[in-house]
Amino acid sequence: MEPEKMHCDFCGCEIAEGDGMYVEGDLLCNDCVDEQTVTCEHCGEVIWSCNNVSDHDTCLCQECFDRHYHRCESCDRIISEKGVSIESAKRCPKVFFEKKLTLSTTCVILFSGRSQLILKV
Repeated sequence: MEPEKMHCDFCGCEIAEGDGMYVEGDLLCNDCVDEQTVTCEHCGEVIWSCNNVSDHDTCLCQECFDRHYHRCESCDRIISEKGVSIESAKRCPKVFFEKKLTLSTTCVILFSGRSQLILKV
């Protein structure tokens, strides 16, 4: 008895035994993995390209973005939660220093887990 043939859930081509990869529950051929997916830079999970959160420098899965990153309020760059502080006020260092922002000219956003506290200074 011949083994059941597997097919790519995206393009429909036949996948040889040992080839292909499951991505978010879908079996993909190697070509579709190369063309339709990206790898999260934080956790290493392979995800559909259309499901990633990215900027020019960073590519993340939604879960890692939600847990560990924020977007700069000024330039929309992705910044690590480690880069968010009282001084940066949820702005990336480049914007903070280019605009010469000070605590007296901006709101301060403090993050504790998923909650946030906004203080006017």
